[in-house]
Amino acid sequence: MSRRFRTHIARSLASLLLSSDSTNPPEALDPHLLPLVISNKHKEADASATPYAISIHHLLRLLPTLPSIYTLNPELTSIHAAPDLAHAIAASWPCDDHVEGAAAAGGFVNFTVCRGTFMKVVLTELGAGRIVLPEMDENPGDRRKVVMVEYALPPPGRLYEATHWRSAVVAGFVVRGSRARGWDVRSRSRCLGDAGEEVRFDVDVGALGSVSGDEVLWALRKAVVEQGSSSTATEVDWDIWRAWQAAHQSHLNSISSPLCVTLDCPTTFHASSIITATVATLTALGGPKSTSQTLDLTPYNLGTLPLLTATNRPTRALRDIILALQAADQGVTDVYCVSKMGRRYAIDQVQMATRLLGCGVVLTDIPVAAIAGMAAFDAPRTTDVVSSTTYISRTTRWMHRIMADRLPDEEGDADRDAPTASATPRALALTTLQTHTLAPKRTTAFTFAWPALRAGSDVGVYIQYTHARLTSILAHVPRSSHPPQSQAGDLATAREAYALVHLLSRYPAALRTAIAAHEPAILLTYLVELCTKVGGALGGLRVKGMRADVARARGQVVRVVRGVVREGLAVLSGVHGVERM
Repeated sequence: MSRRFRTHIARSLASLLLSSDSTNPPEALDPHLLPLVISNKHKEADASATPYAISIHHLLRLLPTLPSIYTLNPELTSIHAAPDLAHAIAASWPCDDHVEGAAAAGGFVNFTVCRGTFMKVVLTELGAGRIVLPEMDENPGDRRKVVMVEYALPPPGRLYEATHWRSAVVAGFVVRGSRARGWDVRSRSRCLGDAGEEVRFDVDVGALGSVSGDEVLWALRKAVVEQGSSSTATEVDWDIWRAWQAAHQSHLNSISSPLCVTLDCPTTFHASSIITATVATLTALGGPKSTSQTLDLTPYNLGTLPLLTATNRPTRALRDIILALQAADQGVTDVYCVSKMGRRYAIDQVQMATRLLGCGVVLTDIPVAAIAGMAAFDAPRTTDVVSSTTYISRTTRWMHRIMADRLPDEEGDADRDAPTASATPRALALTTLQTHTLAPKRTTAFTFAWPALRAGSDVGVYIQYTHARLTSILAHVPRSSHPPQSQAGDLATAREAYALVHLLSRYPAALRTAIAAHEPAILLTYLVELCTKVGGALGGLRVKGMRADVARARGQVVRVVRGVVREGLAVLSGVHGVERM
């Protein structure tokens, strides 16, 4: 939703609410009125013609809370019924080159925008390069946030499970979304050995699937498993782990994605001294029931928190407390824990313990549900899955075969080999694997449908195909020395163009909501809706063979749509849009 239009509507509303003798300018009410300007979702209105609305019910709740420094118009503020106030505002609304009219609809006021101005503003804002999120963080101080994203890995010597894949994919979305907000983001994974050892992997999961940390990490893990024990062992020879890391350190330092592997044992944690300090502090604050084994958090309605296991090893909760304290020393302000649902302890307990210890790190639980059916991707032959590379390699081969089978015969054998040398099959594989994983809400358990990927009918392929199709159309747009924005108004009467631009105006809100809620399914749903709209609109936006000025104007719309699809894919999956399929 365009911030320029929201601001314009908010200030026009302020000019109506403020008394004629008020000394306050309309922009002074921006912080109060901007949240009231929403996307029009009223079922009785044509949302494409009236993309913005004001909730009068929210306005009525706001007016009594405004500071007394604002002198309000008594003719409007004396109306307390939402429908009556909506009609009064609509009747006195000042029309201009942004808003052509206002109409009351129950407890809402819907605004008819000037299509030419609306299209020009949206295309200019979204076509200005990389899309930013100016409305994501109203507080500029949030830009200084340092965020740590944690995700799940299996203990060394154990097989890779589908839920570990989903945790890493969702964590990758959280990493990329947080970076889009301007935050300093780090990511790591932790796994516990049965002997109490803990291994931390500091990997840029935002680049999942690239020739970087993901594959090197699993090569390291595979080497430890093969040299130290069988694939089903419960313990690993950590000396072999350290020796492997030392021998490959130069390669680890040269990869594009930072990777650091750290082995921590209970002695490294100095668990005894930390437990003593923790219990002493919390006993003074929380009651006398805290011991060296548990923390009593019943005064905070959080029960008791175990610190040590029956064999006197640190629990996962104690490790979380310790790592939160360490993160605070490193300047981290927030830790997002992307973990399997059904953890044995509440993260609220750890949050309260760290708060009582004076640690300012905020812990946020981002649970993901289980996936069924991923182990059966190679049926009827079964294969042990030891890393995400197993999924990626197999799906890449499927995508290569699909592309080779669909190439026209007249292109010859040489072109049939082209996908092998290109990065397209791998990009398609990464896109399809992640979009299929992210399509359901992350708290919804589902069965992974390998047949859809094998047939190339997954939504990820559909989005990539749309990007490639838009790229081919842009190849026919004539070049011009004039700024493309000057052509935007020429398409104001084109129904297909306006429908696309109206949908484009919703992209920042969809992106913002998905990132803030840590819910990638919201962004994926929007991208599928946009690609579906593109398929039906391009017939009316023909470029090839059209007059040069018309082709350039239509090309601007196509270029912005492609930019949104490209960036949406990058934030969603970390994969680039393919140019040809």
